[in-house]
Amino acid sequence: MRQPAIFMFGIVSFVMAASFTVASAMATADNAVSECLVVGCGVLGTSLCKQIVASPDLASCKVTAATKTTNRHATILSEVLGDDSSDRFEVKTLDECKGTKYDNVVFCAPPSGFEDYPGAVRDVVENYWSSDKGVFVFTSAGSVYVRSACALKDA
Repeated sequence: MRQPAIFMFGIVSFVMAASFTVASAMATADNAVSECLVVGCGVLGTSLCKQIVASPDLASCKVTAATKTTNRHATILSEVLGDDSSDRFEVKTLDECKGTKYDNVVFCAPPSGFEDYPGAVRDVVENYWSSDKGVFVFTSAGSVYVRSACALKDA
């Protein structure tokens, strides 16, 4: 299996960088349909889905937003599609996605939702990503880093 390329982005640049990374991977010469799974569709994941679906450069991309529960599915659909409908976007639970391999996967889920976060990331890489093509993008918030004891001083 091909090793995933791990990209680390700060909160501010995440959506733009992830969109560019996924867009670059999904751009194909023959305009074939490409699939993208966005795992953890909170604020960042929903924004990414919205940008991919709205992008004319990614008109051949089918996006699946994966969540742990169905609690926010209607909200996510509304935020991404508005009043429009599209056969290019769907929201499922991660369990409903089992058995399907996606060309491109963006992991946006926070550690707080998992007892074994590294295991959850590994599970998605091994069981949901088609590692022979596309990209796996892992995102992380800066809040996972310990703050330095040094204080910033005004210049």
